[in-house]
Amino acid sequence: MKVLLNSDWRDGYLSSFHLQKHIVVKPRLIILIDAVEQQYVQRSSSLTALKNYIGKIGIRATFTKVISRWAERHRNKKYILCGIGEVLRDANGNVFKDKQYVLFVLPNHSKCTDVVVVHESLVFPVNSGGFSMLSPEKLYFFEKHYFDDIADFEKLKGWSFFSGIKIESLFSREKVSERVNFCANEALSHLSEALVLPVNPSPETRFETSSLLTLKKSRINAVLYGYGNYAKTCVIPNISRCIHLAAVHEIDPLQIGKINKNKFSVSTSPFFNDKQPYDIYFIAGFHHMHAELAIRAIRIGAVAVIEKPVATTTFQLKLLKEALLSMPKAKAFVCFQKRYSPFNQFILKDLSVSSGDPVHFHCIVFEEKLPSNHWYLWPNSCSRLVSNGCHWIDYFLFLNGFSHVRDSAVRRFDNGALLVNLSLVNGAIFSMVLTDDGSHRIGVQDYIELRSACATVKINNNQDYFSENNSRVIRKVRVNKMVSFERMYREISRKACKKCELGDSVDALTYTAEVVLDLERHLDGLHA
Repeated sequence: MKVLLNSDWRDGYLSSFHLQKHIVVKPRLIILIDAVEQQYVQRSSSLTALKNYIGKIGIRATFTKVISRWAERHRNKKYILCGIGEVLRDANGNVFKDKQYVLFVLPNHSKCTDVVVVHESLVFPVNSGGFSMLSPEKLYFFEKHYFDDIADFEKLKGWSFFSGIKIESLFSREKVSERVNFCANEALSHLSEALVLPVNPSPETRFETSSLLTLKKSRINAVLYGYGNYAKTCVIPNISRCIHLAAVHEIDPLQIGKINKNKFSVSTSPFFNDKQPYDIYFIAGFHHMHAELAIRAIRIGAVAVIEKPVATTTFQLKLLKEALLSMPKAKAFVCFQKRYSPFNQFILKDLSVSSGDPVHFHCIVFEEKLPSNHWYLWPNSCSRLVSNGCHWIDYFLFLNGFSHVRDSAVRRFDNGALLVNLSLVNGAIFSMVLTDDGSHRIGVQDYIELRSACATVKINNNQDYFSENNSRVIRKVRVNKMVSFERMYREISRKACKKCELGDSVDALTYTAEVVLDLERHLDGLHA
């Protein structure tokens, strides 16, 4: 696929995956309606910010993050577009005919590509009689539109098929079809104002590079779902060398980049590939897709390494539990990095408690305010409790041996902050304030106090550890906060590669999700 990046018309990218209810179109004319803003976390490029991060996570991790964010600069530029095109393939096969001319709207797309995949609700039939001036070897791109206003398109901006928002609720098909038809005709009468881009009359629509796939018999072969900043900075750098990353699945072609630069096979399909089983599945894509991918991996006897959350609905969680219980030899891991903190070796000793005794847990958590169109805010992603708050709830349950919850409560304040309280059967209590009010100078920050009858442990930003009892300071320790991520993936890699090693227990895999989803139901009730 060819892509317009700034003023460069570049070849060598995969096309988007052909999803159900979508139509593959070869555009003949594309009109930029507006930019889609507030969709991605974008860091400032100041020296001050660089110094702050080096002080927080070190030079190596900062360099990795900078490279990752820089590679996303083209991915971050998304637009709502409309245009005229020719149908290449209809997923349903019964709505549009091949080579039929259509009008289309792309609500969340790169600036200009020579192949587009459009939701069927945003494809409109049109009389092709007036398009003889459009050459099959040219794509006309207009950086400006001919609408008097774009109010009919506002709610469509940034929409994603994966969001859980029904597209039909966002626009009037009749109005939008009429507006696009008007704008397209205006553009046709101003073709001399367009940027003319050369295209192949029969463009190739590849969504994967299976030709690059090489499975190594001497090593454990893995696939990664989701190629975002977290995967590039935390997952891939810390996977053991005994594991060969053979393939990556990522829905956004620009997040993947030019395919000839990758050392692994790549695909824009978000779905499980039955035809190509792997030994290990690293699952770090959209939250609502984690459970299904994990279940499919478990059922073929592969190792599932699941980023939080393991499930976003109780039904998903039920199916995941059933899969784990039906496969006694199944090996799966959930990636809560606080379970692998180097501080864990000190906590029970410094609190003078034994395993199973209550460890009281109180924390204040600051998370960055997300851009208004960020995918964490989709209905399918649930609330910030599921997306982020689960880390501290899991840490509390982990330190208390997953003792079951006796009582729970959650409250949402006017500023959006959450207050969560839990008590466990073993007597431990938990309180958490989760807020996005405050300084985002170094990103997410947290302060934790762990208490027993005679001692206190304080952990600041997963970096500074302090413990004391009634008579003295017991210990002060400082570590790089990225150490927990390194330890987690190395330990999981080690266990995944050895047949004699077990995965996480069913409780360790699913109980946190059960507790969080129960709190989420209470939160939904409050919201209603």
